[in-house]
Amino acid sequence: MFRPGVLRLLCLLSLLAAMVYGCGAPDHERMVDVDPVLWKTGEQAVIAVDNADTVGWRRLELLWVFNDCPQGGPLDFSITVVAPDSTRLTETLRGVAFADVQKQNSLFQSNLIYRDSVRLDRVGTYTFTVAPSRDIAGVKAVGINVTDI
Repeated sequence: MFRPGVLRLLCLLSLLAAMVYGCGAPDHERMVDVDPVLWKTGEQAVIAVDNADTVGWRRLELLWVFNDCPQGGPLDFSITVVAPDSTRLTETLRGVAFADVQKQNSLFQSNLIYRDSVRLDRVGTYTFTVAPSRDIAGVKAVGINVTDI
């Protein structure tokens, strides 16, 4: 049927394809609801993202969903990232302007690249905690999208 060399090559190619396919994690978009009437200063939105791929490069985007097109000037957000080994990073995103707002059905969505070309180098659950620096009306949900690049 097949010569031994061809069969061996087919097995190696199948194994290689399975390894390449298995290494990549699918995109993860996780959203959590916040109070759409008024997301108050310091109220935390906690977003958990599971990670199994410790070698792939990723893009992390923050997502916001609004009931109405956002009004007002730029905002500051506090974001804390806790890795599965409890390593913690807290920083402030200053001057977030919702300039690239897209309407989807009756809601509005805005994305912001938080980190580009990063590795999540621990297996387990990463926790992202986002909180506004001032009250915001009309935000329905906040989330994070982890994309393979």
